[in-house]
Amino acid sequence: MDDVRIGIAGLGHRGLHWIRLLQEIPGYRITAVYDWIEPLQERALEHIGCHSDVRVFSDYEDFLTYDGMDAVGLCVRRKEVGEMAARALEAGKHVNSVVPAAYTMADCWRIVADVERTGLVYSLAEQTRFWGVVEGWRQLVAEGRLGKITYAEGQYVGWYGTHQYFQDFKTGRQYPVEALSDHPEAEPTVLHSLPVIVGGIGSHDMDVVLTVLDDRVVEVVGMSTKAPSYAWPEISRPDIQVALMKTEKDTVIRMLCGFTQPRPHGDHHWWQFIGTKGSVE
Repeated sequence: MDDVRIGIAGLGHRGLHWIRLLQEIPGYRITAVYDWIEPLQERALEHIGCHSDVRVFSDYEDFLTYDGMDAVGLCVRRKEVGEMAARALEAGKHVNSVVPAAYTMADCWRIVADVERTGLVYSLAEQTRFWGVVEGWRQLVAEGRLGKITYAEGQYVGWYGTHQYFQDFKTGRQYPVEALSDHPEAEPTVLHSLPVIVGGIGSHDMDVVLTVLDDRVVEVVGMSTKAPSYAWPEISRPDIQVALMKTEKDTVIRMLCGFTQPRPHGDHHWWQFIGTKGSVE
C-alpha cells in the first residue's frame, strides 16, 4: 500500500504536534503545509524531515488544488473550520479535522452530504471517546451492570494560561495578558468570540457521555456567566458555561465548561454515570 500523502492546514502548536506524530506513524507522508502566517510555515518546516520536498502554501484554495496530497489534516481554530473541511472534501481530499467539526448546522450537513456524495473519509480527531476507559464504561452500560442510567455528567474546566487569547499575526507569536502592555502589536484571537462550551464540552466530554449511553439529546437548557471574563477582563469571553440536557432514553445530563480560571493543570476532564444498580466516575 502506498503512503497517504497528507497536507497539514494550520501550523500552530496543535499543528506542530500532528506533524511530529504523523512522522512516527508508518503509512503517512507529509507533502504540503498551509498557514496564512508565513513565520509559522518556516517553524513547521523545521519539524519535518526532508522538508525540501514539502510544498508550502499561504492560500487555502491553492493548497486544496495541489495534486500532490491525498488528505488534509485540518488543525485550524476558526469559525469556518466546518466550511474548510467541506471545501477539502469537495476538492477530492480525505479529511481529518480537529474539534469541533463545525460551528453551524449548515456546515455540519455540508460535510455529511459531501462524504455521502464523494465516498471520501472524514474523521473527527482529538476525541476522548477513543480512550480505553470510555469503551469499558460503554460495555458496563450496554450489559446493564449499572442498571438504568438516570443521570450522567461531564466537565472540562481547563487552565492553559492566557497566551492563546492574544497574538501578533505578523509573526505568529502569542502573548499572555501580562505581556500586553509591552506588546501593542498583539491582537485578540478568535477564541474571544467562540462559545466556551462548544469547543470544550461539545468536542470532548459530551462525545464521551453519548458514546457510553448510546443515546441522543432531545432537550437542552443552558446558562453562562457574563462576558468579559471576571478572572481576566481583557478576555471578552465568559468564564463558565453549563448545560442541562435530557436524552431520548430519559437520562438527565449536566455539562460544565470553562477555560479562564486558574486551577491545577492536568485534571481537566471528569465524568460520572449514575444508574439504578451502581455508578462509575
